[in-house]
Amino acid sequence: MAQRTNRHASVQRFYGGASIRYWTSRFELCGGSFVENTIHTVDLLRYFLGDIDRVSAFYLYRQPGEGPEPINNPHVYNVNYRFSSGVVANLTTSRVLTNVEGVSRMDVVVSDDSLVEWSARDVVENGEAVCTDDEGEAPTVLQARSFAAAVRSGDPQAVRSPYADSINSLAAALGANISAERDGEVIALEDVVSGAVRWNPESVG
Repeated sequence: MAQRTNRHASVQRFYGGASIRYWTSRFELCGGSFVENTIHTVDLLRYFLGDIDRVSAFYLYRQPGEGPEPINNPHVYNVNYRFSSGVVANLTTSRVLTNVEGVSRMDVVVSDDSLVEWSARDVVENGEAVCTDDEGEAPTVLQARSFAAAVRSGDPQAVRSPYADSINSLAAALGANISAERDGEVIALEDVVSGAVRWNPESVG
């Protein structure tokens, strides 16, 4: 990515299955699927593209009685970001496929003459696999190992998205909730960090 002129990113997550932990089922407890889950992809995009400075979002909220209890998270989160560099991104997280097993996803960064798609195991550029890891350890194992090594060594640089640095990711995710609550209003992340604007955990649309 550092060798390319990046222009935009697109992330689509279509989650299936009704099995979900109680706290991740409740909007007021976890902040919704975007805050609880998609924030990890926001971290990754920031690693590629730098910090985010603006967010605008629209959610399709779940009405009472829609879907199995105890879930009250929105059905769909559609979030637009502008990075400090000017690069833009759209992220969609959907939890509509309740009775469908598995996860469908597509993560893409588009640069000049380069379309890069990635998953936990593969990186594909313009239809050609440029990195495949069929034999390696699961990514979550590698993440846990890196975190443990950083703690033991006292070196936060061993974690590619340190917690202090990730305040921007948290502000970006909570900022999406605030924007959706305000009917898509553009939110400056500096206002989220300062507390000038706040998400109301009791909001349900």
